[in-house]
Amino acid sequence: MKILVIGHARHGKDTFCEMLNDLGIPFESATNISLEQAIWPMLNKFYDSKESCFEDRVNHRPLWFTLISYYNTPDKSKLCKKILENSDIYCGMRKRDEFESCKHLFSHIVWVGAEDRLPPESKESFELNIDDATVVVDNNGPLEDLCQQAREFVSYYKDISC
Repeated sequence: MKILVIGHARHGKDTFCEMLNDLGIPFESATNISLEQAIWPMLNKFYDSKESCFEDRVNHRPLWFTLISYYNTPDKSKLCKKILENSDIYCGMRKRDEFESCKHLFSHIVWVGAEDRLPPESKESFELNIDDATVVVDNNGPLEDLCQQAREFVSYYKDISC
């Protein structure tokens, strides 16, 4: 079983995926893999370290979006396949053509949203929407609610994988 987790920046996708990982579904940060494979080779002359590049990503979302797209040319599924080599979860896909190229690889597409308390991400760096998901996770409440939804998802995930 492979899971794609999508949603706007800072809406709790990574937190949800870390919870799934704690509950037994392997997860490795797509941001770290993107940095290693697609971003750092292009930006290493502008930063002292990968860590400083990573920390600065919030200031350059459109650039990261473009560099990942470049990395995925001509194979729109290149980064996705790399992530799924060691993880059952891809967290944070952002581009429509990459999504269309890869969506068949996933058993579940999960939207994590906090739209009631946070603004949406710019279309310059995010092209997907809630209608792309097969499961919606509401992250507008306390962390405990998100954790409960993760437990319910894993319970369902394990039941259908038998």
